[in-house]
Amino acid sequence: MDEISLAYSWLFWLVVCFCGFVIYSPVISYGDEILPRYLHKNINKYWLRVSISTFVATVVMAFVVPFIILMFFDTTSSYLASIPQHFITGLFIGGLITFILTVHNLYQDQKAVIGQQTAELANQQKNDNEQQSPLVKKFINQLPLSVKGDLVCLQMDDHYLNVYTEKGKHLLLMRFKDALTMLEDYPGLQTHRSWWVAEKAIIGTRKEGRKLILLLNNGVEVPVSNTYLPAVRALI
Repeated sequence: MDEISLAYSWLFWLVVCFCGFVIYSPVISYGDEILPRYLHKNINKYWLRVSISTFVATVVMAFVVPFIILMFFDTTSSYLASIPQHFITGLFIGGLITFILTVHNLYQDQKAVIGQQTAELANQQKNDNEQQSPLVKKFINQLPLSVKGDLVCLQMDDHYLNVYTEKGKHLLLMRFKDALTMLEDYPGLQTHRSWWVAEKAIIGTRKEGRKLILLLNNGVEVPVSNTYLPAVRALI
């Protein structure tokens, strides 16, 4: 290569790289996208499908590179005899480039998915906030950011409240009665003189003697007193 001009050398490598792109790109796409019914069913590992496609592309490239060399240079090397050498070289270079591009594509796809999920979550939270009454917003805004989220249940503790949300638990200085007033428009109900439960947090029930116990999605079990039993049974 040091005996030819820089421009001629660049032209040679541009042709080789262009042919590599034309060969590798569709073959890999063909192996993982165009024929998903067969490959995805019989070869369920993504990296294995890419490896097989890269191997096939390298075989094709091994036949193309010697032809390109013959077009650009006067050589006495046998076309067929040089194919194995170009296959090994192409497998290393093509495999490395394919690996880098595949990792990059997976990163971009994952980034796009995370971005979409974040946007959907933000829209959902925005819609939830818009649907909440001012009193509900006022109650939730008293919670620290670390536990601020969908309410699960409230438990009275003297003049304090144990507030359970989907993110954790917080002790809030507030009377139980005042909390019930603020959460009047929140989908939930009082189950006991010291307990309030969000409707969507209820995942099941169990019996403890004659007493009904509500099972919540955070693992908390809430008793139901006879006073509130009809309303709870109507809900569940």
